[in-house]
Amino acid sequence: MNGKAKSTLNNYLRCLAHLALHYNRSPEKLSVEHVQNYLYHAKNFTKHLLRVSLNTPFSDSEQPTK
Repeated sequence: MNGKAKSTLNNYLRCLAHLALHYNRSPEKLSVEHVQNYLYHAKNFTKHLLRVSLNTPFSDSEQPTK
């Protein structure tokens, strides 16, 4: 695709696969609204995971050293 690196193409394909799995249908059957909703969901879910991981207390064995 227009001189893109193989790793870039693999990432594009991986993203398309996740999108298709989320809606359980082929990417070519998805509307722009589907894609926008998926991106909104993915962004907010990532923020949620980050918030949860930052609020998780360390156990004694996992305490970072100073």
